[in-house]
Amino acid sequence: GKTRVLARRTEITAFCSPSEAPADNAAPRMAPGFAALTVGVVVSLCLQIYGESLSQPCKVRFVADIIIHVLHWMPGVNHASDTLYDVEYKVYGTPSWTAVPDCTGISGHSCILTNETMEPSLRYYARVRAVSGNRTSRWTRTNAFSPKEATLRLSDATLSVTGNTIHVSLQQLILRVGNQTVSYKDIQKYGRQYRTYVRRMSDHLQVRQPALVPSRLHGAGGKCLWPSYLELVELL
Repeated sequence: GKTRVLARRTEITAFCSPSEAPADNAAPRMAPGFAALTVGVVVSLCLQIYGESLSQPCKVRFVADIIIHVLHWMPGVNHASDTLYDVEYKVYGTPSWTAVPDCTGISGHSCILTNETMEPSLRYYARVRAVSGNRTSRWTRTNAFSPKEATLRLSDATLSVTGNTIHVSLQQLILRVGNQTVSYKDIQKYGRQYRTYVRRMSDHLQVRQPALVPSRLHGAGGKCLWPSYLELVELL
Protein backbone atom coordinates (compact mmCIF):
# COMPACT_ATOMS: atom_id res chain seq x y z
CA GLY A 1 0.00 0.00 0.00
CA LYS A 2 1.25 3.44 0.95
CA THR A 3 4.46 2.20 2.57
CA ARG A 4 5.56 0.34 -0.53
CA VAL A 5 4.90 3.37 -2.77
CA LEU A 6 6.97 5.68 -0.56
CA ALA A 7 9.81 3.13 -0.60
CA ARG A 8 9.80 3.11 -4.38
CA ARG A 9 10.01 6.89 -4.49
CA THR A 10 12.94 6.79 -2.06
CA GLU A 11 14.76 4.34 -4.31
CA ILE A 12 14.18 6.63 -7.29
CA THR A 13 15.61 9.74 -5.60
CA ALA A 14 18.55 7.72 -4.29
CA PHE A 15 19.92 7.42 -7.85
CA CYS A 16 20.41 11.19 -8.00
CA SER A 17 24.02 12.23 -7.32
CA PRO A 18 24.77 15.04 -4.83
CA SER A 19 25.67 17.36 -7.71
CA GLU A 20 22.20 16.90 -9.15
CA ALA A 21 20.40 17.76 -5.91
CA PRO A 22 18.22 20.86 -6.44
CA ALA A 23 18.70 24.05 -4.48
CA ASP A 24 16.14 24.87 -1.79
CA ASN A 25 14.43 27.45 -3.99
CA ALA A 26 14.79 25.57 -7.27
CA ALA A 27 12.38 23.19 -8.93
CA PRO A 28 13.50 19.57 -8.46
CA ARG A 29 15.27 17.90 -11.38
CA MET A 30 15.12 14.25 -12.26
CA ALA A 31 16.96 11.90 -14.55
CA PRO A 32 14.92 11.53 -17.77
CA GLY A 33 14.82 7.77 -17.49
CA PHE A 34 12.83 7.94 -14.26
CA ALA A 35 10.36 10.69 -15.14
CA ALA A 36 7.60 8.42 -16.45
CA LEU A 37 8.02 5.96 -13.59
CA THR A 38 7.78 8.72 -10.99
CA VAL A 39 4.62 10.11 -12.56
CA GLY A 40 3.10 6.64 -12.54
CA VAL A 41 4.01 6.14 -8.89
CA VAL A 42 2.51 9.48 -7.88
CA VAL A 43 -0.69 8.75 -9.78
CA SER A 44 -0.91 5.32 -8.15
CA LEU A 45 -0.40 6.85 -4.72
CA CYS A 46 -3.13 9.42 -5.36
CA LEU A 47 -5.55 6.74 -6.46
CA GLN A 48 -4.92 4.77 -3.30
CA ILE A 49 -5.45 7.77 -1.05
CA TYR A 50 -8.08 9.72 -2.96
CA GLY A 51 -9.71 6.99 -5.06
CA GLU A 52 -13.48 6.75 -5.22
CA SER A 53 -14.77 4.93 -2.14
CA LEU A 54 -17.47 2.28 -2.24
CA SER A 55 -20.83 3.71 -1.21
CA GLN A 56 -22.29 2.14 1.91
CA PRO A 57 -25.75 0.51 2.06
CA CYS A 58 -28.67 2.67 3.17
CA LYS A 59 -32.08 2.21 4.81
CA VAL A 60 -30.79 -0.69 6.90
CA ARG A 61 -33.64 -1.80 9.16
CA PHE A 62 -35.44 -4.77 10.68
CA VAL A 63 -38.80 -5.82 9.25
CA ALA A 64 -40.15 -8.28 11.79
CA ASP A 65 -43.22 -10.37 12.39
CA ILE A 66 -43.44 -12.50 15.50
CA ILE A 67 -40.66 -15.12 15.22
CA ILE A 68 -39.59 -13.93 11.75
CA HIS A 69 -36.92 -11.21 11.91
CA VAL A 70 -35.59 -10.04 8.54
CA LEU A 71 -32.90 -7.41 7.98
CA HIS A 72 -33.43 -5.28 4.85
CA TRP A 73 -31.26 -2.67 3.13
CA MET A 74 -30.90 -0.70 -0.09
CA PRO A 75 -27.76 -0.40 -2.25
CA GLY A 76 -25.69 2.74 -1.91
CA VAL A 77 -25.56 5.49 -4.52
CA ASN A 78 -23.84 4.46 -7.77
CA HIS A 79 -23.13 0.97 -6.46
CA ALA A 80 -21.13 -1.39 -8.66
CA SER A 81 -22.91 -4.19 -10.50
CA ASP A 82 -20.75 -6.81 -8.76
CA THR A 83 -21.42 -5.47 -5.26
CA LEU A 84 -21.83 -8.06 -2.51
CA TYR A 85 -22.79 -7.56 1.13
CA ASP A 86 -21.62 -8.70 4.55
CA VAL A 87 -23.91 -8.78 7.60
CA GLU A 88 -22.96 -8.75 11.28
CA TYR A 89 -24.96 -8.49 14.49
CA LYS A 90 -24.37 -7.98 18.19
CA VAL A 91 -26.26 -7.82 21.45
CA TYR A 92 -26.97 -4.32 22.77
CA GLY A 93 -24.37 -3.37 25.37
CA THR A 94 -21.65 -5.75 24.16
CA PRO A 95 -18.54 -4.62 22.23
CA SER A 96 -18.02 -7.40 19.68
CA TRP A 97 -19.80 -8.03 16.39
CA THR A 98 -20.51 -11.51 15.01
CA ALA A 99 -20.53 -12.32 11.30
CA VAL A 100 -23.55 -14.14 9.89
CA PRO A 101 -22.15 -17.01 7.75
CA ASP A 102 -25.27 -17.31 5.58
CA CYS A 103 -25.20 -13.55 4.91
CA THR A 104 -21.53 -13.01 4.09
CA GLY A 105 -20.69 -12.15 0.49
CA ILE A 106 -24.32 -12.24 -0.67
CA SER A 107 -25.80 -10.35 -3.61
CA GLY A 108 -29.30 -9.93 -2.17
CA HIS A 109 -30.62 -7.08 -0.04
CA SER A 110 -32.07 -8.99 2.90
CA CYS A 111 -30.97 -11.46 5.56
CA ILE A 112 -33.06 -13.57 7.96
CA LEU A 113 -31.75 -13.04 11.50
CA THR A 114 -34.43 -14.85 13.48
CA ASN A 115 -32.07 -17.36 15.07
CA GLU A 116 -29.53 -14.67 15.95
CA THR A 117 -32.10 -12.31 17.53
CA MET A 118 -34.61 -14.62 19.19
CA GLU A 119 -33.98 -13.97 22.91
CA PRO A 120 -36.95 -11.80 24.05
CA SER A 121 -35.11 -10.18 26.97
CA LEU A 122 -32.29 -8.78 24.78
CA ARG A 123 -31.94 -5.99 22.25
CA TYR A 124 -29.84 -6.29 19.12
CA TYR A 125 -27.98 -4.30 16.48
CA ALA A 126 -27.24 -5.41 12.93
CA ARG A 127 -24.98 -3.78 10.37
CA VAL A 128 -24.24 -4.18 6.65
CA ARG A 129 -21.34 -3.21 4.41
CA ALA A 130 -20.81 -3.40 0.66
CA VAL A 131 -17.92 -5.30 -0.93
CA SER A 132 -16.70 -4.97 -4.51
CA GLY A 133 -13.43 -6.63 -5.45
CA ASN A 134 -10.86 -5.52 -2.87
CA ARG A 135 -12.91 -2.50 -1.83
CA THR A 136 -15.25 -2.34 1.15
CA SER A 137 -17.62 0.38 2.26
CA ARG A 138 -18.22 1.68 5.73
CA TRP A 139 -20.75 -0.22 7.85
CA THR A 140 -24.35 0.97 8.14
CA ARG A 141 -26.02 0.03 11.42
CA THR A 142 -29.64 -0.42 12.44
CA ASN A 143 -31.34 1.06 15.45
CA ALA A 144 -31.62 -1.24 18.45
CA PHE A 145 -34.16 -4.02 17.85
CA SER A 146 -36.16 -6.12 20.31
CA PRO A 147 -38.17 -9.25 19.43
CA LYS A 148 -41.02 -7.68 21.42
CA GLU A 149 -41.33 -5.00 18.71
CA ALA A 150 -42.23 -7.52 16.01
CA THR A 151 -45.63 -7.26 14.35
CA LEU A 152 -48.25 -9.63 15.75
CA ARG A 153 -49.65 -12.39 13.57
CA LEU A 154 -51.45 -15.71 13.89
CA SER A 155 -50.04 -19.06 12.86
CA ASP A 156 -53.39 -20.73 12.33
CA ALA A 157 -57.03 -20.25 13.34
CA THR A 158 -60.08 -22.47 12.97
CA LEU A 159 -63.73 -21.60 13.50
CA SER A 160 -66.71 -23.82 14.17
CA VAL A 161 -70.36 -22.87 14.77
CA THR A 162 -72.77 -24.71 17.08
CA GLY A 163 -76.16 -23.07 17.42
CA ASN A 164 -75.49 -19.44 18.21
CA THR A 165 -71.95 -20.05 19.48
CA ILE A 166 -68.72 -19.68 17.52
CA HIS A 167 -65.75 -21.67 18.80
CA VAL A 168 -62.36 -20.16 17.93
CA SER A 169 -59.15 -22.20 18.07
CA LEU A 170 -55.75 -20.51 17.73
CA GLN A 171 -52.44 -22.27 17.29
CA GLN A 172 -49.48 -20.64 18.97
CA LEU A 173 -46.48 -19.49 16.98
CA ILE A 174 -43.53 -21.66 18.00
CA LEU A 175 -39.93 -21.51 16.78
CA ARG A 176 -37.55 -24.38 17.49
CA VAL A 177 -33.80 -23.99 17.03
CA GLY A 178 -31.84 -26.99 18.24
CA ASN A 179 -32.92 -27.64 21.81
CA GLN A 180 -34.34 -24.14 22.23
CA THR A 181 -38.02 -23.34 21.78
CA VAL A 182 -39.54 -19.86 21.71
CA SER A 183 -43.26 -19.15 21.49
CA TYR A 184 -45.41 -16.05 21.36
CA LYS A 185 -46.13 -16.25 25.09
CA ASP A 186 -42.37 -16.23 25.79
CA ILE A 187 -41.96 -13.00 23.85
CA GLN A 188 -45.09 -11.28 25.16
CA LYS A 189 -45.31 -12.54 28.74
CA TYR A 190 -47.52 -9.74 29.99
CA GLY A 191 -50.47 -7.79 28.66
CA ARG A 192 -51.56 -10.33 26.06
CA GLN A 193 -55.17 -10.04 24.93
CA TYR A 194 -57.17 -11.85 22.27
CA ARG A 195 -60.11 -10.37 20.37
CA THR A 196 -62.51 -12.01 17.94
CA TYR A 197 -64.44 -10.16 15.24
CA VAL A 198 -67.25 -11.53 13.07
CA ARG A 199 -68.51 -9.63 10.05
CA ARG A 200 -71.61 -10.33 7.97
CA MET A 201 -70.66 -10.07 4.33
CA SER A 202 -74.05 -8.86 3.03
CA ASP A 203 -73.96 -5.51 4.84
CA HIS A 204 -70.58 -5.67 6.64
CA LEU A 205 -72.20 -5.64 10.07
CA GLN A 206 -69.46 -6.45 12.57
CA VAL A 207 -69.64 -7.90 16.08
CA ARG A 208 -66.67 -7.87 18.45
CA GLN A 209 -66.19 -10.28 21.31
CA PRO A 210 -64.74 -8.69 24.49
CA ALA A 211 -61.00 -9.11 24.95
CA LEU A 212 -59.85 -12.35 26.53
CA VAL A 213 -56.76 -12.60 28.72
CA PRO A 214 -54.52 -15.70 28.87
CA SER A 215 -55.81 -16.77 32.31
CA ARG A 216 -59.14 -17.62 30.69
CA LEU A 217 -57.62 -19.72 27.94
CA HIS A 218 -57.27 -23.48 27.98
CA GLY A 219 -54.11 -25.11 26.64
CA ALA A 220 -54.52 -28.27 24.60
CA GLY A 221 -51.85 -29.93 22.56
CA GLY A 222 -49.81 -26.77 21.99
CA LYS A 223 -52.90 -24.76 21.07
CA CYS A 224 -54.70 -21.93 22.78
CA LEU A 225 -58.37 -22.84 22.85
CA TRP A 226 -61.31 -20.99 24.24
CA PRO A 227 -65.00 -20.69 23.47
CA SER A 228 -65.76 -17.31 21.94
CA TYR A 229 -69.48 -16.71 22.43
CA LEU A 230 -71.00 -14.38 19.87
CA GLU A 231 -74.76 -13.97 19.76
CA LEU A 232 -75.53 -14.65 16.11
CA VAL A 233 -79.05 -13.33 16.50
CA GLU A 234 -77.71 -9.93 15.46
CA LEU A 235 -76.28 -11.45 12.30
CA LEU A 236 -79.24 -13.60 11.26
